[in-house]
Amino acid sequence: MTFSETLDTRSVPSASAFKVLVGDSTNPRRVSQVKILGATVEFTLNIFVQRGDSVTVEYCASGTDCGGPIQSQDGSRVFTSYGALTPITAPGTPPTVSGTLIDAYTITIDFNKALDSATIPDGSAFQVTGFTTTVRKVVISGMKVVLHVLPPMPPWRHSYDPGLTYTPPSTNSLRTPTPAAYVAGFTRSSINNNNGKLVVSGTAIEDTDIELTFRVDIDENRLPANDKFKVCPAESSADSACTAATAVSVSGKVVTVTFPSSALPSGATVWLRYSGTRLRGKSGARTEVRRITAHPISIPSTAAPVFVSGAADGTSVALTFDSALDSTSTPP
Repeated sequence: MTFSETLDTRSVPSASAFKVLVGDSTNPRRVSQVKILGATVEFTLNIFVQRGDSVTVEYCASGTDCGGPIQSQDGSRVFTSYGALTPITAPGTPPTVSGTLIDAYTITIDFNKALDSATIPDGSAFQVTGFTTTVRKVVISGMKVVLHVLPPMPPWRHSYDPGLTYTPPSTNSLRTPTPAAYVAGFTRSSINNNNGKLVVSGTAIEDTDIELTFRVDIDENRLPANDKFKVCPAESSADSACTAATAVSVSGKVVTVTFPSSALPSGATVWLRYSGTRLRGKSGARTEVRRITAHPISIPSTAAPVFVSGAADGTSVALTFDSALDSTSTPP
């Protein structure tokens, strides 16, 4: 409820001063919290309001259950009402979850709208399944909610499917900034598990080598067999159409996988697959790589430039090719 001037923050009415009806229901929604913010009185309902709902509000300024009237900052003007029902517009479409990701100590929830970073629910509003942990801290940044969990997800549980349930609390529910649209409760039966999956921050091609950069140092003493890595001509290729690696080596965060030259045709895109149990981070890195379903790798073109045309102009001759040339490799 927005007023024409700043209100006295000491004149906060009790929750029972408001009666909220939604739609055709005669059962009022319970008001769990009331606060004054500048010229706005905000009250929190125990159940969120959907877009399109017809909402009416009744307010009492005096009486046993009212707790004192809302008044101006200097106390000279008082807002009163005698039970008239005032129609209001329900908030916009509530934010919805667009993705979730777990990475050992954190669970990141992506939404389709920015959330109010000043309204942060307690960690108890979130329940994680699949392994034993507790949400110790909740951080909101733009369209992301990051849950910090302890104990962390063990790396050997990579193949498990952790889940997440959010139950809106009576106070500080996830919401957009004013005008508030509240996030409905949700359950994600499976969270995208990044704790142990390959995170490629860069790829490089050098002759017949594919170099994959991980987010942590890889244990060089636990290398998988060469044939655990394969490149395929298409994302959906059968394994029989794929080519196995001939060598695998590690240097820090970089894993170098060598393939036959025929498996990496110039200018093509191939799909890298990996399935194994031995490739993992060094002690304390808390990561283990067991599967790469399909990771696209673009092979640079090695075709020689083709002469297109030539032109003479006095003492110079201009030669045009079909692709750019290396300016540092000028012939004599």
